[in-house]
Amino acid sequence: MSIYNFRVSDLEGRFRLLPTSWALLKTFELYKQEQITREVLGRSIRLTAGNHESMFNVVVECGRVARENPEEASRALAIISAMSELKKIAEEEPPAGTFLKLPREVRHNIYHEYFKGRDIALLPHGIRHADCDCLDNPFQGNPRFKIDLSLALTCKLISDEALTAFYKRYRFYFPCCCSMKKHIEGNTLMKNVGSIKFHWAGDQSDVAIALLKDMNIRHLNVVLSARTTRTISKREGEIRRYFTPRARLANIIPQAMGFDELISLRGLKSVNVEIITRGIVPARPRPDVNPLLTMLADKVFQSKEKSDEEEPAAEEPVEEGD
Repeated sequence: MSIYNFRVSDLEGRFRLLPTSWALLKTFELYKQEQITREVLGRSIRLTAGNHESMFNVVVECGRVARENPEEASRALAIISAMSELKKIAEEEPPAGTFLKLPREVRHNIYHEYFKGRDIALLPHGIRHADCDCLDNPFQGNPRFKIDLSLALTCKLISDEALTAFYKRYRFYFPCCCSMKKHIEGNTLMKNVGSIKFHWAGDQSDVAIALLKDMNIRHLNVVLSARTTRTISKREGEIRRYFTPRARLANIIPQAMGFDELISLRGLKSVNVEIITRGIVPARPRPDVNPLLTMLADKVFQSKEKSDEEEPAAEEPVEEGD
C-alpha cells in the first residue's frame, strides 16, 4: 500500500500516526520507488531522534485498532509490515565504506582527534541516582558541558570503537564509591576508562574499588574526607569485636572500608591522594595523606602480571630446643 493510498484512506488519522511516523512511511515510499538507497534509508532512521520509539508506538496503535475494528486488520498489517522492514533496515550494518576500509590504527587516530580538547573530567550521566545516602557531592562545582557523540550512531562497529576512544580520552569523576560501583557494573564500556577520580566514601567502597582491578585504569586520584573513615572495613570490624577500639589517631585510613582493595590495585602509571577542602566537611582529625600516597606508589605501579605471581610460602616456625 502506497503513501497515496494511505492518505486517500485517511489512515494517518484513523491510526493516529504522529508526524515522525508519517515521515518514516514517506521515506520508506521513496526507498520502494528507488529514489533513495537502502543505506541512505537506514542511516536516516538511525540518525533521526525518536524514530525507534515512533515505530514501536505505531505497531502498538495498529494492534489496538485491529482488535477494536477487524475490518482494519489488513491495513494495520500493511503498516506493521512496513515498520518491521524499516526496523530491519535500520539495524543492518552498512557496507564497508572508505572509512571502515582504513586500518584500525588510523581510525583510532581519527577518533582521538574527534574527541580532542581540554583534559576535561566528566560526571557520568545519572550520577546522583546511586542507591546510597552519600548526599554530598565534592565535585558539585565542576563545569558541565555536552560532548557530541553522534559519531557513535553511525553503525555498531564505529559505535564500539568511538565510545572506547571516548572513555579512554576523559577522566571520570565519582562523588562516592556507591556511584562508581553502579556505573561500572551498569556499563561494560566503562572497562575502557583510563582515568578516574573518586571520593572514597560509602558502604560499598570495598566492592567498588575491587572492580577497578579488572579495568584499564592508568591514572587514579583518590579523594579523602570525613566520610572515608566513617565506614570501617570488615577486617577492622572483626578486630573490634575482640579488642578495644584503637585511639582516634590522625592516621586511621587503614581502618577504612576499601583500604585493602585500594592497595591491591596494580598497573597504574600515576596516582594521587587529596583531601576535600570545599563543598563537604573535611576529614577531622585531618589524616596525613603522605603515608598512603607512599604506600600506593610502592604498590600500584607494579605490573598486573607481577601481582598474579604466587606469593612465597611462609616459613615453618622453628621451636626452641629444650
